[in-house]
Amino acid sequence: MDDATFSDLVQRAADKRLSAFELMSMAADVEGYGRSKLLELYQTWLAANAEDPLQYVMQFNYGIVLGTAGLTAESCIAYIKAINSNKQLFPAYINLASGYEKLGRTDLALQIHGELLRLLSLVTHENIKYKSLALVQLSRIQIAQGNPEAAEKSLLESLALQGNQPDILMHLVDLRLKQCKWPVFSLQSNTPRSDFIRNMAPLTIAAYSNDPLLQLAISHNYSKKIIKLPSDELQRKPETAASRAEDKRLRIGYLSSDLYGHAIGSLMSDIFGLHDRANVEVAAYYYGPERQDLFQARIRRDVDHWIDISSISDHEAAQRIADDGVDILVDVNGHSMNARTSILAYNPAPIMINWLGFPGTMGSAFHHYILADDYIVPDGYDLFYSEKVLRLPCYQPNDRQRIVSEQPASRQQYGLKEDVFVFCCFNGSQKITEQIFLLWMEILRGVPDSMLWLLSDQEEVNNRLRERAASCGVAPQRLVFAGRTANHEHLKRYQSADLFLDTFPYGAHTTASDALWMGVPVVTLSGNGFASRVCGSLVRSAGIPELICNSPVEYVAKAIEAGLYRERSNELKQKLSEQKESCVLFDMPLLVRSLDTLYRQIWHDYLAGNLPRPDLNNLDEYLEVGMALDQELDPFTPLVERLDTYRARLEQRRRKQDCRLCR
Repeated sequence: MDDATFSDLVQRAADKRLSAFELMSMAADVEGYGRSKLLELYQTWLAANAEDPLQYVMQFNYGIVLGTAGLTAESCIAYIKAINSNKQLFPAYINLASGYEKLGRTDLALQIHGELLRLLSLVTHENIKYKSLALVQLSRIQIAQGNPEAAEKSLLESLALQGNQPDILMHLVDLRLKQCKWPVFSLQSNTPRSDFIRNMAPLTIAAYSNDPLLQLAISHNYSKKIIKLPSDELQRKPETAASRAEDKRLRIGYLSSDLYGHAIGSLMSDIFGLHDRANVEVAAYYYGPERQDLFQARIRRDVDHWIDISSISDHEAAQRIADDGVDILVDVNGHSMNARTSILAYNPAPIMINWLGFPGTMGSAFHHYILADDYIVPDGYDLFYSEKVLRLPCYQPNDRQRIVSEQPASRQQYGLKEDVFVFCCFNGSQKITEQIFLLWMEILRGVPDSMLWLLSDQEEVNNRLRERAASCGVAPQRLVFAGRTANHEHLKRYQSADLFLDTFPYGAHTTASDALWMGVPVVTLSGNGFASRVCGSLVRSAGIPELICNSPVEYVAKAIEAGLYRERSNELKQKLSEQKESCVLFDMPLLVRSLDTLYRQIWHDYLAGNLPRPDLNNLDEYLEVGMALDQELDPFTPLVERLDTYRARLEQRRRKQDCRLCR
């Protein structure tokens, strides 16, 4: 479309010679010419056609375009006008509530949902669809307001109205884990357990299962569902001898929504300025919320290029990365919240790496490498990853400029007794499984003069854990909950703890680094998957590998030993303090030198035609087998036994050909 054609359209709209149907049919072509042009055309049409019977439809469509342009407040006004013209336009209510939610007006969003549910009280096929959708949106607001119990009820009601809703199954499991409701699948629903497992998010399966093959299959299944495959190609620059030179200065792009005071942003904030600029040029492609905190300021200062892609489409973002000539793109989100993985589906860079934001394999067709270390992915474990595994000295970076509150603090102000041994775990409640909680209760019974200090979630969750402690013969008051606070104040709290107890199977990552930085030893139980072995890597890299455990019995014994013999825990604290400046965990120059070396190595491999191809063979088959085994094998089943069971089941299904376990 050219300028003359567009000007003619605008004039026709102004003269009432452009029908609503004509505008709707050509909207996509106009938007391709420019979203601002489409907005201009809608504005002209709406102003000139106030009496048109399809005015409400056009207001609704106008609202959608405004919303995609990031003009949320204006889109809400359009939806209100559409509703005022047609009270039965149910999608407008849903979009309006979503807009209010984005604007932070959850009170108005709840009001709109209430009105919509009242209008939808009459049961019809069409009403059921919209009511189900409204209940899902309502649950999201209830979660944001800290009411997971109500959110669970809303989701169950939506599921009862429409049974086949994979997203609801995924969110219900997340909610159950976060609320520490055990067993997780004891729901008022007729949905089979296998359907819940099939639709789990990769982060959720990492918290639920110690089965690395099932985790791989779930990641692959999730990738297929959420990644929009490109329908249009990128414009590629022609390759030149200079662009393929072995010794060229590599352009490294870091793609993330979390480069601010987020756990990931804080971990990474120290590394960007350490890259060898003679060999590496660094760009950050950011699509997160607007932030002006210290972490983002440091990152923006230390990268060569900061490119905000939050307001452009996935295709436009991928095209920008390709235009910038990025050689290696590092995906720092993976399968985590707010990820825009579809950007990578365009293959905007010749080499793409999965690192840090998601502790596990992507199971995608376009992530070539995953960064780990030789503890997280030991020899023989590579088969659980679709990507080729590259190993750093220690997988996780750390911020060596952590700020700790200088305000005096005492155990008393935290609700702790001065003369007891304080076990702590500041991991999120979704990581506290029934199995690990029972081990914690065994530890508390073994160390009578002790307390367990946890991060507070909802009071309802806290009370549920207290009640479960009582049923295990542990006085509820021995569980103390720490409220949310600023990070510098949170770090200060570690000075009142004696030993950090890790969760299982999804262990501590940033929280473990914080504890070790503050001199608190961490006892961890390593499992089979990526997320269950990160903490072991950190503990080893901090110089206290003796606190890594390989069985529940060993985990309980080491914790009890530290609690009963204070000189033992004091020795561990002293060891941490002495090694803090020299240990691998906090040696960021070593980490970045290793990164630069790996980047150069994989660039050479790429030029030699040795770019690895993700191994996605038989993953649907492994998912079917893994879902069945989930009900038969407990989390502590040894890996060898678990894999033998897989092999037997795969043989039963006559799928021995090209089985990664049989190679």
